[in-house]
Amino acid sequence: MPERFYSKSPQTEYTPTVKHFIGTVFPAEVRGKEDLEQLLEAVKREIPFKKDLAEVESFNPELNESLDIAKENREDMEHPEIHALVPGVRSAEEIIEDGFVSHYYPCTDYNTVIMAVLRAKGIKCRLTRIISQKAVHQTCFTELELGEKHYRVHPVKEGLTGPEIKEGLLQKERAEQRLITSEDHETSGINLYNLITGLNRIRGKP
Repeated sequence: MPERFYSKSPQTEYTPTVKHFIGTVFPAEVRGKEDLEQLLEAVKREIPFKKDLAEVESFNPELNESLDIAKENREDMEHPEIHALVPGVRSAEEIIEDGFVSHYYPCTDYNTVIMAVLRAKGIKCRLTRIISQKAVHQTCFTELELGEKHYRVHPVKEGLTGPEIKEGLLQKERAEQRLITSEDHETSGINLYNLITGLNRIRGKP
């Protein structure tokens, strides 16, 4: 795994919206684990992952197309559009403006916002994604360096609780997993929409 961290990326661009969000939600500096915990709590408090589909509308046209189908089929909670809601296509600015994260894969959108905040504060970081070889599970987290310590930040633990912050980088892949690091979700080469809808087909769902 490369040891490179990134100071900017297309999805985490420092825009007026991101600047205002940081100034309102977390203007403090990030110096260590305790600051990271406070940052994640503030982000999750400001951007919830649960929201009534009928009330959801996005600034991203690609996501809105999916949301329209989801609203039409909102009683069928196994519908692939509801499962996916196209996680990973929005920028940090769009997620902040929309005010919600992907319902089924909130870690993807939370990490995009977290990386935008960290990079705006001069902290280089990267997205690390783990995918099982059978594509039955995937997760992602942010890895960064603060002083002489490395941290990996997972905004959503099992059961949609969290945050979880651990010292050190993920150094080793398990035999059944694939590890990918990138600037952001957009540059990871992973299409979660195809992954989720493909998995639904394997499970025999519409």
